[in-house]
Amino acid sequence: KICAAVNDAPCLQASASTSRNEIREFLCGEPVARLTGHEFEGVKGVRNICDAVHKLYARIKWQVSHAGIGVVHLSRSGINDSLWHGYGRCKLVAFAAIPEIISAGKIAYHSPDWKGRGYESFVLTAPIAIAGEAYCAFVIVNRMKDGYLRFYLHEVANLDELKKRTRGF
Repeated sequence: KICAAVNDAPCLQASASTSRNEIREFLCGEPVARLTGHEFEGVKGVRNICDAVHKLYARIKWQVSHAGIGVVHLSRSGINDSLWHGYGRCKLVAFAAIPEIISAGKIAYHSPDWKGRGYESFVLTAPIAIAGEAYCAFVIVNRMKDGYLRFYLHEVANLDELKKRTRGF
């Protein structure tokens, strides 16, 4: 249900607060962030990427708020989880937009007990622009048993490709 690959239309399931049509309109609207495509250029290796991203988030004290979820912590472990789930150039660039994706993103999916693991999970999605092209970013926010909200950047997909693969989503 989480859009592990952009081949599945269920990534745009309606949540209790947002309909599928609202999400579609939002993703086809103005991007929440415009990126050059050169963010983190030249940074190589997981450790160096993690350090560079973590340093960027220092400007907002490593946290960002989503009106429907709460204050999400932008921790090293969240950055590492994002990288260990796989990454390419667009995903690296999109790390620079995580604060905007989380704060302005729409809840595309919600599970009160993700896979019976004892934590609540949200899939946030938001449109971003990379080098003038439209992309869709998916960020997972998990509310752990202690209430701590952690993130990971799950996927960044070209919006035109997403539309093709999901029959217009």
